[in-house]
Amino acid sequence: EGEEVVALVAELREAPPRGQRAEEVCKPIADALRAAVMREHSLSVAHVALLKPRTVPKTTSGKISRSRCRGAYLGGTLDEVYRRSYRPSAVSPLEIEGGDNGGGEGAGGAKPMGSPRTVDHETIRSLPRSELLRRITADVARAGNFPPDSVDKTAPLASILDSLSVSQFKGLFETEYAIRPPL
Repeated sequence: EGEEVVALVAELREAPPRGQRAEEVCKPIADALRAAVMREHSLSVAHVALLKPRTVPKTTSGKISRSRCRGAYLGGTLDEVYRRSYRPSAVSPLEIEGGDNGGGEGAGGAKPMGSPRTVDHETIRSLPRSELLRRITADVARAGNFPPDSVDKTAPLASILDSLSVSQFKGLFETEYAIRPPL
């Protein structure tokens, strides 16, 4: 697709259990790593790969070989126990602005941000808390172009979204929910 994105490759200290249990153990680790990179470096991680212990490619002097790591990641030859993509569709950040007015959904269920839904503000305010949380979570996921299930509902927006996405989300939030958040 020609687009450069950040992929984070990390080695686990211990091998996780297999199957569904691996998802339960590894997903929070991947989400926490992604959030930490966003928080510390304002850098959005598109993919996280967790490897078996002591399998990260290294140089002869014992340092991590970034070029070999990149090649193995792209070639699919890393000894992975878990891989998660935070990019549900091939929508570029520039396409988020124009959007498709809520057309097709990406693999993770998030849609590109388009024109806000036309919903009466009183209707929005009368929704149950769980439905509001679901809608806001979906809107945050659309702003960040990642699956809604990867949104940590307790994390500050700045640890989930980059500054451009926070700005886009703020505009959507003010229009959609008639609330001016202190961002």
